[in-house]
Amino acid sequence: MTGDCHTWRSALLAGVVAGIEMEIRQAWKRFAVSLDVDPDSSEAIELARLVVDDPATYDWRTVDGAIDRLSCPTCGSQLTQGPMLRSLS
Repeated sequence: MTGDCHTWRSALLAGVVAGIEMEIRQAWKRFAVSLDVDPDSSEAIELARLVVDDPATYDWRTVDGAIDRLSCPTCGSQLTQGPMLRSLS
């Protein structure tokens, strides 16, 4: 989740990002719980893979929440946080 590791250029922007990230966490938790899955379990990782395999089926917040739980099989970094993304900056 991006808000935890960045210095934002304004307090307003930091607050907006924090709010969006909270929405994403809450959406993931609601989705997982609606399927009787503990949102922080290994079963939730499998659920996240299913969501990411068909993102058009789910709300974008749920998809982002799923992505936040997955890691790159090559480098081990959290998806959207790894060395490929950093090299593009």
